[in-house]
Amino acid sequence: MKFFKKILVHITDPTADKWMMGKAIEIAQRNNAPLTIIGVTEEVPQHLESLIHENFSLDLQRIIDDRKKSQLQKEIVTFEGKEVEIGYKTVHGRDFREIIKEVLRGSYSLLITRKIQENTLIEKFFGTATLNLIRECPCPVWIFPPRGEKRFAKILVSVDTNTTRDDEQELNGKLLRIAASIAKNEHGELHVLHCWEDEGKDLPEGKFAEIPDQQVKQYNVDAEKKEMEKFQEFLTPYRTTFRDDHIHFYKDDPGHGIPNITRNQGIKLLILGTLGRTGIERYVIGNTAERILNRVECSVLVIKPNGFISRVALDNDGQDDRNDLNKGQKSRSERS
Repeated sequence: MKFFKKILVHITDPTADKWMMGKAIEIAQRNNAPLTIIGVTEEVPQHLESLIHENFSLDLQRIIDDRKKSQLQKEIVTFEGKEVEIGYKTVHGRDFREIIKEVLRGSYSLLITRKIQENTLIEKFFGTATLNLIRECPCPVWIFPPRGEKRFAKILVSVDTNTTRDDEQELNGKLLRIAASIAKNEHGELHVLHCWEDEGKDLPEGKFAEIPDQQVKQYNVDAEKKEMEKFQEFLTPYRTTFRDDHIHFYKDDPGHGIPNITRNQGIKLLILGTLGRTGIERYVIGNTAERILNRVECSVLVIKPNGFISRVALDNDGQDDRNDLNKGQKSRSERS
């Protein structure tokens, strides 16, 4: 099944992004999807642009944008003959906002990018560009490390069956179907993981507790058994896509358990979901994703539930609507 019908690839450095671009071409070929490369340039402050223009008769923003265009054009030439429709766009502003707005404008079904490292204190405090893409991009985000192998030999999909919500159960199925399709295309092993946080782990034990130790222990045993049964029941329709010894059930915080098994199993692609929550819940989910991203070295594909609504939005003219995420920020976009 073809899941990605239109693909956007964010290029920051054509040389460093060579491996990622090659994999993006493969993904586009398998999905018979057009591919667009997007390059983002910083917006020149108005006072600096005016100063350069008045003293040197130069349009600094245009020079920077033209240089980025030239880089993207050379990148496209490199991949001519791959039987994939490839285009390019340049925009200027803040990376994650401009990329998400282009996803919305173009109705893309997959965004491919490389993990972006920031070092300043304010960037770390407010979240990295990569993390903001995970939180706010409405389509799946496939994050590549700087380098990798020819194929994804081992693929891990993390699901959460400890839920009664319809949207979360639907997301679990979506994750597994996409993971199975990618594993088939890559001729790779598919591993399935459920990290379960025991809600009874904080029940008091000891002589000062009102609940006897034996009852607490029995509660934990029964809860774990019930959780394992739910996990196994969910997996039943998909049994032909993975081996029994590739099923992993861990009683651990996902922020720790997922990176641990990814490392221990030599996983090359990790697939996980994030939920369409708001407020503090969305921030907590983002923190969990950040903890995972900072602890794994493999590629990561993050998938949203159907109907996810980003806080980065467009008005009827295709411009951002100045909502709470980009309030007070001014940016100019150029489509070519």
